[in-house]
Amino acid sequence: MKLKLPDRKSFSKSFLFKTTKLSHYVTIFLITTLLIGTLLVSLPKTEKFFPNSGGSFDLVTKEQNYRTVNIDMMFHLPDNADTATLRKENIRIERTLDVLARRLNRYGVEHYSFVDATDLLHGKNGETLVPLSDKLIKVQIITSEDPLPVEQLIRSPFHYEFVTPKPDVNFDDPQNQFAFLMEDNYEKTGLDASAFRTVYIKELPTQNGEKSYFAIFKPWPHKKSMFMRILRPYAGERIGLDIDGFVTPLYVPDSFAEDYRTTQSASSRTTRKTPVQHLLAMNIGDDPQTARLLDILYNSGTVHANYSATPANTKDAEDTESPSTALTYNTVVGTMAFVFAVLVIYALLTKQMDVEDMSVFLLTCLSALTIWITYLKLSHTPVDAIMLLTVAFGITIYVKHVLFGNVQDRFMEIAVPLLFFLGYVLLTGYNRTFSLYMLFLTILVAILKPILTKYVYSIRDL
Repeated sequence: MKLKLPDRKSFSKSFLFKTTKLSHYVTIFLITTLLIGTLLVSLPKTEKFFPNSGGSFDLVTKEQNYRTVNIDMMFHLPDNADTATLRKENIRIERTLDVLARRLNRYGVEHYSFVDATDLLHGKNGETLVPLSDKLIKVQIITSEDPLPVEQLIRSPFHYEFVTPKPDVNFDDPQNQFAFLMEDNYEKTGLDASAFRTVYIKELPTQNGEKSYFAIFKPWPHKKSMFMRILRPYAGERIGLDIDGFVTPLYVPDSFAEDYRTTQSASSRTTRKTPVQHLLAMNIGDDPQTARLLDILYNSGTVHANYSATPANTKDAEDTESPSTALTYNTVVGTMAFVFAVLVIYALLTKQMDVEDMSVFLLTCLSALTIWITYLKLSHTPVDAIMLLTVAFGITIYVKHVLFGNVQDRFMEIAVPLLFFLGYVLLTGYNRTFSLYMLFLTILVAILKPILTKYVYSIRDL
């Protein structure tokens, strides 16, 4: 009996069809698994479904972490000052408050206010409790951050200046072991914050192989000659950095003794002079939170006004009214489920979308939100419940009117993410956080929509 083998061309077509269909099923299975997995993790109390996971999938909300920090700032103005002087001092106070606000914004404080309470300094009968020229500013901060660094951002003027040791002081005296910390044992140099363009905070390896954070001081080009003139005599020796009257010692590298280094080529036997890079760096430890705080203090501007601040009066979470005390994650999930149900019924009744488009719309919104919430849960990133609800509404409106709108709305696919990017760069507080979340989600839905469109139509054609 003679067997008839299939034609090579028909065999290859049949094999390709079977392979394509198999990969088709695998792709549908993987997408379905991802959608179901992120949905389960994003729902409330999902750790009950994973008893052996060893971790918690609870969403960390900021409502339980809010603190209120109250600080009184007293600005001391000169006595018997004329109108022009007082005007200048008030401008200095306003600029100081701008610097403090910049510090709080960079640290991520959710809410703060500066209130002029100078009238409280006067008694009921008109008597003055302090000089008439002094000004009282009450600071109130509501934040989920650690209140101690927040207090330091307000109370510390952070005036710093490089100082050099006095020649008649014995820093090695065993009877005075803290001589190197005392401001009176150093000479001022005038090399202060105004001489530096920026102070880089970087994590670098140390001599013992471990890593630590360093503050690297970069002077302005027009201050470079002053920078070198003051530090060159102390190359290889110890100087100090005076911060608000407390001196931290640091060593000037040996490289400050020379401007050029001569090198000789082994092949051509020629000498060449190469400029020496002068870097002044101070070790600030290995704690990332300390490095973050110092980065803000060094690079948020210079405080010029003279003030004193009272210790912070901090209220605990139960005594702090957060922006969304009555809102929980369960409420957010229930509200969004109701909104999606209303949208589906309305769109189907008015025939704005067919079943396939409605499926793509729902899957795009749900998958974007569940992926985002899954990330928040697994990374234990704190978030406000009101922020969750606002972002969920925002991305639903964006997907409905931009991605599934008419042809005239298509250009908004680029304009809206760009707008949120500008908001993240330029805004502060809640608006900055909202812009960041919306920027992430608008980019995510732009990626998910074509994938899920093909996914829905592939299921329909099974």
